[in-house]
Amino acid sequence: MEASLARVKERLEKETAAHLETRQRVSELEDRTQELDHQINCERGERHRLEQLVTSGNIPDDAKVSNTIETFCNQLYVDVRQVAYLWQRQI
Repeated sequence: MEASLARVKERLEKETAAHLETRQRVSELEDRTQELDHQINCERGERHRLEQLVTSGNIPDDAKVSNTIETFCNQLYVDVRQVAYLWQRQI
């Protein structure tokens, strides 16, 4: 009886550890998904802006703005990740 109980306990501990590892991996994948979504959205915005520049003929004047927009998008993304991280820690 005790041997059987010990085996069940060991199996439960292994399954619990595997479950926690799986949850961690899912969390990492969700973070990566958010990161890629952010990158896609920034690139879409940049593409749209560049398409407008090409059609309007103002490419040289607005070339300086590209770095500013990218910096803003990156800073916004960092802020969102910080909020998400803090929110997850409260759960």
